[in-house]
Amino acid sequence: MNPNLKWKALFILAVIVFCIYFLFGYPTFPTSFAQMKGNFRNQIQLGLDLQGGTHLILQVQVQEAIAQETDTTVDRVTTALRGKNVRYDEVRRVDDTHLLIQNIDPSQYSVLSDLQSTQYQNVWDMSPAPGQPSSYVWTLRANARAAMEESTMTQTIETIQRRVNALGLTEPTVQPRGGANANEIIVELPGEGDPTRVKGVIAQGGQLELRSVEDQQTYPSVSAYMAQHTLLPPNAELLPGRSESQTPTGGQDTGETWYILGRAPIITGRDLRTAVERRRIENGDWVVDFTLSPDGAGRFAPFTEKNVGNRMAIVLDHKVYMAPTIKEPLRDSALIEGGFSQQSAHDLALVLRAGALPASIKYLEESSVGPSLGADS
Repeated sequence: MNPNLKWKALFILAVIVFCIYFLFGYPTFPTSFAQMKGNFRNQIQLGLDLQGGTHLILQVQVQEAIAQETDTTVDRVTTALRGKNVRYDEVRRVDDTHLLIQNIDPSQYSVLSDLQSTQYQNVWDMSPAPGQPSSYVWTLRANARAAMEESTMTQTIETIQRRVNALGLTEPTVQPRGGANANEIIVELPGEGDPTRVKGVIAQGGQLELRSVEDQQTYPSVSAYMAQHTLLPPNAELLPGRSESQTPTGGQDTGETWYILGRAPIITGRDLRTAVERRRIENGDWVVDFTLSPDGAGRFAPFTEKNVGNRMAIVLDHKVYMAPTIKEPLRDSALIEGGFSQQSAHDLALVLRAGALPASIKYLEESSVGPSLGADS
């Protein structure tokens, strides 16, 4: 035999043996046919058509992120004007893309003008409010709104990707779907044995907000509040939450209650640095500890210092998760309690660690896909 052909044949044989070993004998040498199948399954990642899985289409509610930015701007403008001792009636949100500064002292207009031109010129346009002397409307610029929508979609896709990866799934697909204004995402999870849990982790917005409680009283319904009050306080809103009262028999009231909260959050999920579940030694309850970034702690600490004895709402996905009383000033860390199981505490910490969604998501389509191509072969 030609020596060159001999060496080529040996090389090809060695490559074949190596490939077979890699497919069936790695990472542990099999001692049974079942182990061989397991090794093969770990090395070959099948797609949705070959092994089945979960198919989802989600729509991102980008308008919520824009509304939150407007609320934050209202809060910042209010703080800035107060810091300059500017006299005015109110600063409030008109709608998601407009805010109104009402009845500002004409002699102090230059302060407002300087604020807009130096800090907000590329985001907000300012014009006189029609029919309202000494009042001004700020309008979110179209290019700023488009940038916020694009950023919201990008952050949502990246966040869902991190959440799916944290669950240890293989070859997941998370990508935009439809046109530029569709705001839709397609998610495919091949071979997921428990799609319900995964959908729960993805769908849970994880939109953590800590907000001020403007009225220490709670209300059983919106109509109950309106029966006692004609208007909401400025820059406040009604949000639903779980009742924290007890039934006459001593059990937990599972009904709904309504809270009056400040619109602008003190901190959001974006300010989170870490989140981890742990079990309390004193009573065995599962809780979620979180720590804040320096910027978030810089806002959180002075707020808690000024509001010792008052309540603070922990808001998840636009619902009041709980509203504990601030017992002492807090700095850069706190914990969430709520009757968690180990699994629910773990999943909440996972969601918060993976990053907060900038807006909630809505299911447009969900289905369980069988291994159609595998079945045909």
